[in-house]
Amino acid sequence: MPRRTPDYALWRVASGQTTDGSLESGLYAENQSLRAELSKLRQSQEELRDEVARLHDTKLFRWAAPARDVYARLRDLRRSRSPWVGDLGLFGAKIMTRFNLGSGGGRSEEVILVSNGIADEPGRPTGIDDATPDEIVTAFEGLYEPQGEGEIPPPLVRESIIRQFHRLYYHSSDQTWKDTLYRGVNVYKCPLDLWIYQELMHEMRPELAIEAGTANGGSAYFLADLCDTLGTGRVVTIDTMPRPDRPEHDRLTYLEGSSIDPAVVAQVTEMLPAAGPVLVILDSDHSCAHVLAELETYAPMVTEGSYLVVEDTNVHGHPALPTFPDGPMEAVEQFIARRPDFEVDTSREKFMVTFNPTGFLRRIVAA
Repeated sequence: MPRRTPDYALWRVASGQTTDGSLESGLYAENQSLRAELSKLRQSQEELRDEVARLHDTKLFRWAAPARDVYARLRDLRRSRSPWVGDLGLFGAKIMTRFNLGSGGGRSEEVILVSNGIADEPGRPTGIDDATPDEIVTAFEGLYEPQGEGEIPPPLVRESIIRQFHRLYYHSSDQTWKDTLYRGVNVYKCPLDLWIYQELMHEMRPELAIEAGTANGGSAYFLADLCDTLGTGRVVTIDTMPRPDRPEHDRLTYLEGSSIDPAVVAQVTEMLPAAGPVLVILDSDHSCAHVLAELETYAPMVTEGSYLVVEDTNVHGHPALPTFPDGPMEAVEQFIARRPDFEVDTSREKFMVTFNPTGFLRRIVAA
């Protein structure tokens, strides 16, 4: 049986379900009533369409409250008693998305209206809950359809796209960062971050690069090769786990032990150059307490203008691995709050996806 529409009465008669004149007359009256209701609903739809367009054009939709209000009104209309709402196709925004609106550690999820398209086709889904997977994918793609270079989406749409890709990339680890190799050795890093390290090494030309957390040795090997290319510098990398198959390099030294063990720290201190930049990368135990201890231990070794990089600040929901407890990001927040001699250099996040958000700390004043 078709949905109850203004043509419902005509369908009843045409299909032979009734030949009763009085019933036909009553159905005709109901048909006219439904048509009047349709007219009112279409007017409401147009008003909402205009309001969403206004929010889009004035970029007011970047704020949660007005967008959420429009979305709520769309949903209320969809859930009204009218049999017409489904046919109106109030799939209001092309897509609704949730993401972190907070900053500085404060997190709150809000529903944001990010597109001003309102469907007006019979049989279309009436809300995001009713959309098919293909329609949601199409809608998500419709968030950003640039026609030329330099066309970027509004800030909230941009952030949503970045965060969703970040999550996809990070949580597909067996295909992505856990299968990233440098000269045949696992690196366990985002390639975009490795490129940033290449830029830092070229700019800083460090005499010593200190890495806490060796794993398979791929990133230390990468840094040592860069030192060869630059014709200067050495790399020391620290890990609690010995692995005999790590790559060897004339500019690379392996130390076994905890990065905050006084004996290990003493060995690293002896390797500090008399002059020249020192770069530090922290990628060992990711618990907040351990990272904070590393920051306090190695910060004095970083020379002015060079960097103290805290890796994997993306865990604990920033935006990856939300089940991870307080970790590197929370340690950085505490460290930066009491260390005016360091600043977060967000220019090192220029490729949009980094495993180290707010983790590139530049020393701006020497002790």
